[in-house]
Amino acid sequence: MKALSTALLLLFLSILLPGCGNFEWLPDSNPVIISTASLPDGTIDTPYTSTAMAATGGTGPYTWTLSGAPPGVTMSSSGAFGGTPTQAGIFTVSITAKDASTSNPRTASKSYIIRV
Repeated sequence: MKALSTALLLLFLSILLPGCGNFEWLPDSNPVIISTASLPDGTIDTPYTSTAMAATGGTGPYTWTLSGAPPGVTMSSSGAFGGTPTQAGIFTVSITAKDASTSNPRTASKSYIIRV
């Protein structure tokens, strides 16, 4: 009886409060997972061999973003990691993949360490 009462209350709230009723009843059955295991270390003023990022799940194609990269290192929105590092150091790079779903976009992020 308690479970029924809880379900009815959630249903009532989802009707009463539009926009707040987007409850996740089940875990995502098709999450985006970035499958690229590592990124190569770099050398100052030496171009990277382009590395294509890979992911599974969600709805392809994915849109990729990069943050925390060494100066001169970039990523295209299609997931091509490359460029020419211009500064030495140890960098924690965060890469995010967003799927193409318009109704429920899924994202995944993964951090990598790059030494230049």
